[in-house]
Amino acid sequence: MAKKQTQAKAEKVKGKRKWWYNLGVAVLICAFLLFMDYATFGSVTWSLWPVAAMILFSLGFSALELMKGKQRPLWYDILMTIILGAFILVVDFVTTGTLTWSKWPAVAILVFGIGFALLERLGRN
Repeated sequence: MAKKQTQAKAEKVKGKRKWWYNLGVAVLICAFLLFMDYATFGSVTWSLWPVAAMILFSLGFSALELMKGKQRPLWYDILMTIILGAFILVVDFVTTGTLTWSKWPAVAILVFGIGFALLERLGRN
């Protein structure tokens, strides 16, 4: 009986991914995007924003995986929401030279993100 339990545990642990797995996948995808952009145009043109988004989200998912099983503090959820809103503002500013379309989506992300973070914290027993 004990042998079956240890064997089941070994199978479970073997399939579990490390906290940095998502970051590694994102780095490989980013390298592919940068290579395809450079190989096609001879310079890095369009791939900067997909690469930045992949790195941002993979860092967030890796941090979430690292904190898995633990209750994240409220400041963590608020900080992730601010990073997402700031990313949208930066993309708009860099591509157009001014803030045009991104103001309302950034405000909505901040309001709903902080609201959901508070609900998550206050709505639990």
